Amino acid sequence: MAAAFGLCAQLYQATEPAYAHQCLLRGQTIFDRADAHPRSLITAVPYDYYPEQEWQDDMELGADELLRATATTDDVGELPHPHPLHWFEEADHWAQAYMNNPLDGTDTFNLYDVGALAHLELMKDRSYVSANAVEGMQSDQATVLEDLRDQLAAAEGVAARDPFGIGYVYANDDTVSHLLGLSLEAGFYDQIAGTATYEGFAQQQIDAVLGQNAWGLSFVVGAGSRFPDCLAHQLANLEGSLDGRPPLLLGAVAPGPVKASELYGLSVPEGARRCPAQGGNPYAQFNGRDAAYEDNVRAYPTNEPSDDIAALALLAFAREAAG
Repeated sequence: MAAAFGLCAQLYQATEPAYAHQCLLRGQTIFDRADAHPRSLITAVPYDYYPEQEWQDDMELGADELLRATATTDDVGELPHPHPLHWFEEADHWAQAYMNNPLDGTDTFNLYDVGALAHLELMKDRSYVSANAVEGMQSDQATVLEDLRDQLAAAEGVAARDPFGIGYVYANDDTVSHLLGLSLEAGFYDQIAGTATYEGFAQQQIDAVLGQNAWGLSFVVGAGSRFPDCLAHQLANLEGSLDGRPPLLLGAVAPGPVKASELYGLSVPEGARRCPAQGGNPYAQFNGRDAAYEDNVRAYPTNEPSDDIAALALLAFAREAAG
């Protein structure tokens, strides 16, 4: 939340400075209220709803965005911490805490772990503080690159055993989210290091999202000639074509293959149009290795678009388009 307010301040700094200042003030205030010894990371009830265990990465990202917003504002009045150095030190501290956490390296960039993005922002934000501050960093460039390299090396090991070079075990669920995240993380490494070390690996993950996978299916609606028809999405189901022709929920990104057991016991939501109309699963013949995909309105584990996957896709494809 603090990171979002920091981004708000940056976005509106030139056009609506008063609003930008309120965003920055609220972002700093929220960050200061963060519980640095949390017992539960879930504010929803029940507590097992989208649970996560990692949180230091969130603190790092929040401090990153507040650093940039504070450094570029012309109005530091009322701010609890008006000096960019404070936020630089916070970001550095939480980056180190994240990298020292036993959970580090057990996940890659996705909605639950934003460490890779936070690391990139921290490296970019060094320009807002003195050379002495940068020299005294705990989380310097070499340390950050080592952390990213460890995560990417593990993914490369998975990719080496996959015929399509996919760096994520399908049966862990959230496949497309992680493939987009791996592509981005690989790009972040090369951007920080000034290399093209992971360029090929990053491209393989994007290719897999767009159809170079066991099912021959693009998981982005409207991208390519074959993509999900039967989204588990109210608008797409009730107003869409259900046959790949317009009107479509263009740009929606499906989660993709999941652990096979996730697709048992599902039912069509009340009021939904059946899709596929004749039933069946033409993609079943390609299921295996405990992974499965089903293009069916009932199959929300494989076919429910979500904001977090869309956000990763927008960033990944924007970076691709920018070269």
